[in-house]
Amino acid sequence: REAGWPQHARDERHSAQHPALNAAPTLRLVGPTTVREGERWEPTLEAADLDGDPLAWEVLALPPGATLDQTTGQLTWTPKLHQGGRSFLLHLAVSDGVFRTELALSIAVTEVRDYGDLNGDRALNIVDVIQLVNHIIGRSPISDPLTLLAADLNGDDQHNILDVVLLV
Repeated sequence: REAGWPQHARDERHSAQHPALNAAPTLRLVGPTTVREGERWEPTLEAADLDGDPLAWEVLALPPGATLDQTTGQLTWTPKLHQGGRSFLLHLAVSDGVFRTELALSIAVTEVRDYGDLNGDRALNIVDVIQLVNHIIGRSPISDPLTLLAADLNGDDQHNILDVVLLV
């Protein structure tokens, strides 16, 4: 079985009254199942129903911070730095009102850099502290998205003295 194809489909009515009149929808993910920290991941989710029935999306499990537009089926996620080096469960379902098809995949996040390593030299030192302080006071704002992620040491989506304390 090709990766990304439905894991299983079941009749939501728990009945086989008219099995030949309706086919289960199909669901698969097209695209990579690996994403780097700080990079936007927008794979294509393909859902179809041979009978032309309207489809409804259901989220069973998404990685922290990921979103699914339940109208369009567009999945979007930008993993944070602390999510690197791990895998996350993606578990979705699509239903045609009679049958429901589920898709469960593991999405791996690769590490880019460590928290606090603002200059990317693989060391935490005074240079990183100075860069963070200069960013906080507005002297030299950080614009690189990965560096901004690395600067948020406590994970509160802000850059302040708490991050400096954690870095020191």
